[in-house]
Amino acid sequence: MQDNRNRWSCFDDICLLKGVVAENPFNDAEKWKLVQQSVELATQKSYSVRACRDHLNHLLKKFITEDRANLRKSGTEEEYSTKEQLLQHVKDLKLEFAEERKRQEKKKTSEKGSREAAVVARYQAAYSIQCSENVDLVVDEELDASSVLETTLTEELQSSDCASPVRVPPSTADENLKNNQPKQVIIDKKIC
Repeated sequence: MQDNRNRWSCFDDICLLKGVVAENPFNDAEKWKLVQQSVELATQKSYSVRACRDHLNHLLKKFITEDRANLRKSGTEEEYSTKEQLLQHVKDLKLEFAEERKRQEKKKTSEKGSREAAVVARYQAAYSIQCSENVDLVVDEELDASSVLETTLTEELQSSDCASPVRVPPSTADENLKNNQPKQVIIDKKIC
């Protein structure tokens, strides 16, 4: 029985690392196909996109755990030096991508929290003004405020002796959502 798998040589590793540095597939997963094609062209061996990605992760894991002896098994000192420099560069690219992703997720989370806090503050202000002054009041509401938050605030207002919110008719609300315009919640006057 013959093994049809290709073995990764030091030269193959260097071709893979150069392809990753050139294309930076961490920013765009579609670029792994370009990396795979460049490796195949340079080595004249057939590797799948997954094999390239998995082998790169294997190389990085070995590099990060400083398993230099395993990385040095084959190849000359010059190849090893090149390989080590490329691995350091790829490691930096991957870390940079991971940090950027974390910053973006943190930014999204803080923006969502700020919007929800603004909705809560507006509801509380509208409630206190209406209960203390017995006036009609219109409160603009963020489109993407969570429905759970909206439901909770609505239930609180309805359970009190003060006015309860009256929703905009669904057809109008749907049009507002399509046009990305804020919908309105109207609070009726009621003696508290």
